Amino acid sequence: MNMFWTVTVLAATLTVIAASFAAAITADVASRKQLSERTDQAASDLQSRVLTAESLQEGRDWHRDAIRAWTICVVASLSAITFVGVLIILG
Repeated sequence: MNMFWTVTVLAATLTVIAASFAAAITADVASRKQLSERTDQAASDLQSRVLTAESLQEGRDWHRDAIRAWTICVVASLSAITFVGVLIILG
């Protein structure tokens, strides 16, 4: 493999890792904030002390987004580690 393509693949992988890590952190923070807001709202509502399925489905599902972003981050990290390992063995 040409040195240019090696550097390009590693740079792209590191970019994906950084972007997915930032997205995962952002989604985690939003998920925790959304959960605390929902529980505060449910606790303050005198007529309904229980979160209903409809109230849980409102808005964006940040928890699911956080899981997807962390999965992408881990897979990209493992791919980069594997790629570097293969390059060390071959080179």
